Amino acid sequence: MKKNTPTMKDVAKEAGVALGTVSRVFNGQSVGDDYRRRVEEAAARLGYKVNTLARGLKTNKTSLLAVILPSTAHPYYASLAQELYKSAAKRNYHIMMFLTGSNHEKEEECIEMVRQNKVDGVIGLTYNCV
Repeated sequence: MKKNTPTMKDVAKEAGVALGTVSRVFNGQSVGDDYRRRVEEAAARLGYKVNTLARGLKTNKTSLLAVILPSTAHPYYASLAQELYKSAAKRNYHIMMFLTGSNHEKEEECIEMVRQNKVDGVIGLTYNCV
């Protein structure tokens, strides 16, 4: 039988704290050191991971950037991708990368996917204007 993914309620119960305390810990708000330790230990025991998709829906911020490049085979694009990754990571952002092969239809497809998905920003190097 498949085990359900632990929820914040499960963490609260395991830690012996209120659900609001768990929320404050995971949102980086002020709580007592003992509460923070109990919540973090309970989360580790249960294997709890923050659902970034759900957080993004509530906060309207995903910490996700879309990068559209023609390729990473060329050293310029590979270096650019690496620097974008490092810069984003310093700011606690993740990158969703799309490679188009310089194909106009693929570029349009990637841009449409970005429009449908919630991202905080787009960095695109394309050969064709859409």
